Amino acid sequence: MIGKGTTVQKVLHYSLFSGKERMKRLLFSLPISLTLLVVVILKLILGYENSSYERMMGEGGFVEYGTTLTYILAFAFSLPIGNYFIKQKQNLLGVIYYLLAILFLFIALEEVSWGQTFFKWETPDFLEEVNVQQETSLHNLVWFHYSLRDAIIVVSFLGGVSWWLASLFKLTHKFKQFIKYLIPDWYLSSFFIVSFILSAILKFQDILTFFISKDQEFAELILSLGFLLFVLTNYFRQSFSSLKLRE
Repeated sequence: MIGKGTTVQKVLHYSLFSGKERMKRLLFSLPISLTLLVVVILKLILGYENSSYERMMGEGGFVEYGTTLTYILAFAFSLPIGNYFIKQKQNLLGVIYYLLAILFLFIALEEVSWGQTFFKWETPDFLEEVNVQQETSLHNLVWFHYSLRDAIIVVSFLGGVSWWLASLFKLTHKFKQFIKYLIPDWYLSSFFIVSFILSAILKFQDILTFFISKDQEFAELILSLGFLLFVLTNYFRQSFSSLKLRE
């Protein structure tokens, strides 16, 4: 894992794992501030249905590429977490993180249509006929496309409230140590709740006309940031545990 107690490690440990709340409050407020800045204030400044705003949020835009990069980073940090758990004979957690890594990579590739966005190949005929956006992707197939937002709503909701649900039960210390690697901490819950609220609102976009369908891309970016920070938190949490074992 990370073998030396670097300055970065010490700062992160002090900020996230020592009981200090400032960094946690900052992380909690981050998705709320970003959403207000981008989806509300920027839209008000540029004007409703502004073409620049739509390009930023649309297919091949800044937000979509940001989501792709975020999931690639989440994939890259999930693998060493899985490796560490396997070495520590915690095989279940190891397998879970390997599966998460595969899922994150899959989502990243889906976001860019498995490279079609960059290399501009023609969509195979058999896919074009059953793909809503006529591209090389699975999540836009007619069988999945119209349920995708519902899936995002469910995942976002669970990610946002899982820490609270866990707090309702009297758990053993051993089980608490296990699930802390599986559910986001309270200070990351806002990323999932913001994604949940935005996605839920967009189901009623005909009523709430301030929001446009492309705002869903921003909700997905916020969700991806939540997953990345969840993985990063556990990456460094794991490294601190490793250092303690060596001391």
